[in-house]
Amino acid sequence: MSKLKIYGKANPVVGIKEYYSINDFFGSSHPTSLDQSQFQSLSDDEIKWSIWVLERGSWVKKSDNNKTGRTVHYTFYQRSLTRKGIRMLVDVNGEKAVLDIKTEKSTQGKIVHVDLLDNNYNKPTRPFAYGDWIIAKVHCVDMELLPVKVTLWEDDGDKTKQNTTNVRIETKISDILNGIAYGKFYLNPSHAWLANAKLAKGDKNEGEFHEYYVTAEIFEKISKRVASKNANIPNPDYKPEAQAPKKQTPAEKKGPSKKEEKGIAKSDKNVHDYYETKVSVKNEISTNPVWEKINSVMKVWMPDEKNKKENTCVCKENNFYWSNKLTCKERKKVLEVCSSLWGEANKKEKASELMSIIHLESANTFSPSVDNGVGFSGLIQFSDAAAKSVGTTRSALKKMTFIEQMDYVKKYFEPKKNQLITMTDLYLLVVKPNAVGHGNNPDYILFDESISVPDGDGSNTSYEQRMININREPWVTKYGYASNPPFMKENDEHKLREKWVYTRQRKEQRWGFHNGKTTVAEVTQELKEEHYDRGASQIFKGRCEDIEEEKSESTDFERAPWMKLAWIEEAKKLKETGSNEEIQKFFNNTPYEKSMKKKTENEKDIPWCAAFVNWVMTNYGYTGLNRFDTVRALKWATWPEGKDLKKPIYGAIAVKTRKGGGHVGFVVGKKGSKIVILGGNQGNALQCVTYNESDYFAYVVPKNYDVMEDEYNLVEYNGNPAKKTSEK
Repeated sequence: MSKLKIYGKANPVVGIKEYYSINDFFGSSHPTSLDQSQFQSLSDDEIKWSIWVLERGSWVKKSDNNKTGRTVHYTFYQRSLTRKGIRMLVDVNGEKAVLDIKTEKSTQGKIVHVDLLDNNYNKPTRPFAYGDWIIAKVHCVDMELLPVKVTLWEDDGDKTKQNTTNVRIETKISDILNGIAYGKFYLNPSHAWLANAKLAKGDKNEGEFHEYYVTAEIFEKISKRVASKNANIPNPDYKPEAQAPKKQTPAEKKGPSKKEEKGIAKSDKNVHDYYETKVSVKNEISTNPVWEKINSVMKVWMPDEKNKKENTCVCKENNFYWSNKLTCKERKKVLEVCSSLWGEANKKEKASELMSIIHLESANTFSPSVDNGVGFSGLIQFSDAAAKSVGTTRSALKKMTFIEQMDYVKKYFEPKKNQLITMTDLYLLVVKPNAVGHGNNPDYILFDESISVPDGDGSNTSYEQRMININREPWVTKYGYASNPPFMKENDEHKLREKWVYTRQRKEQRWGFHNGKTTVAEVTQELKEEHYDRGASQIFKGRCEDIEEEKSESTDFERAPWMKLAWIEEAKKLKETGSNEEIQKFFNNTPYEKSMKKKTENEKDIPWCAAFVNWVMTNYGYTGLNRFDTVRALKWATWPEGKDLKKPIYGAIAVKTRKGGGHVGFVVGKKGSKIVILGGNQGNALQCVTYNESDYFAYVVPKNYDVMEDEYNLVEYNGNPAKKTSEK
């Protein structure tokens, strides 16, 4: 019996690639038995490696670091220095060996390497193209909070001569945090002509692809510059060179065959001619997935069937408003329904409209079982009659999943799908079917409390008949006004007043004017401002739950990932000027967006610390605060998607009171006995400022964020934060 061991360095220096093996090369580890003959016959796939970390007293496997083979390599990064425990495990058909890892600090700061990620900070699952964003992720060791210079280049053949032969596209400055810095670059289609204009020596043209890469450097030290791998971007101006005339084959040169010379019919199979040459036909269709991106913007890149993986998804390529509220399968179902009803080319636009209507009708829940208590249920609030029209019942609909109920939503819209040109018409089929077709007429009256109905106040009508009537015309037109207060847009209209209630035969407090009216314009305004426009910030940007995580060679486990957006903004050194559009963008999708764009208000007029936090969280993919709450800092203490830790950790949303209101920002570390907060409106700028921990009463993180025990030990902030200053 031999002993299974892990051979390799138990104390690796961060940032240095180390090799580990079951072959006897270097050190040793805790052994278990393994039969020698079994060891010799092993395949690489039978030797499985994994990394485990100690979190809250338990060992947790980090599956993105799984590997196979007799010898593997790992690079541990800055984050590993703060781990309470790291363990490497090798499993060979049930036999295991363990090596406890304790990383050591690097004696010299350096940039380790640069990864290129897609706009969602993930490894790209399809080729880049002009019009995409490239995120450069720079891995560094022992250079915390130093500024790194990140540059995008177009490669003309020699990365060692960037300043003389290659084209510098753009440079960003980003601070290093937890060993990571980011640079975000837009592949502007206008760059294509520049790449085509400057050719490398000996080249006649730029060819089928332009090659881009990113470099990172510290303190302008070009000798220490680290470059990423190249990304091939299809050249939109490329035209293949004309092909030379085809040369005749020997068979073509030799003239007619003897069979032809003798006049023997080709159909006569009793006479055979000899063969001139062999022909080899490859049994496949040649495709170029990169060019598919150029040929059709709407087409999603798919790998060859031979290499097709199960972890592909079209969630992000085919995104739509409110899609972050659904699972992968639910998103696909919405697109499938909209494609079937309105065509493939219109499916995303219609999906955004349909989801906005579901958001309104389901009281923001997107739940198939939601019931309003007065006879309407489901995603689009089916009545008993509407449920019957699609072959089911309200009771059955409430028991369905989202995906199952979407089939009945499709059935409901299908008969009139060609009349549903506008989003308002789409909604009118739900709320007022006899008004479909008037979606473009803003003055058309949908509900009118002043009209008369056949049975008057209903006092001579039975309860059963009244409950039938209330879902019929003209009762819907008369009583629909008071039942829909969100559509009341006139001054003083949205108030409770004493009115006669037809179904209950008594006077009650109901919304709206006496004899009030609802127009198409008011419904359109509510639908667009409160449900469609708000959905624009709720587009799915996270990791699809149906995609297996990409394997990584890194053990750099990122915490508080939303903070990368905050640091990108901090690197811009934003200050109030009265016309700073970079600050004013934080007010997008808030009640102040229009006034900012019209220049009737600016960032000096309205405190923007909460707007900055809201912008970061919603752009990362969370649901933020709505309407005027977007500028109310204290609202973050009770954020519906958050949980209050009561203690600061990196990335927590810190909330405090101040005279006349509140203040909010992100925790980024400590400076001596104080905490450091990155936030807006701190000295009229977006910057880091020191505070006492007791100044803040809430430290909030997303509910689905797993907090590790060691995160409560804040890292010392190595920069020079400002002292506590004005927050107005």
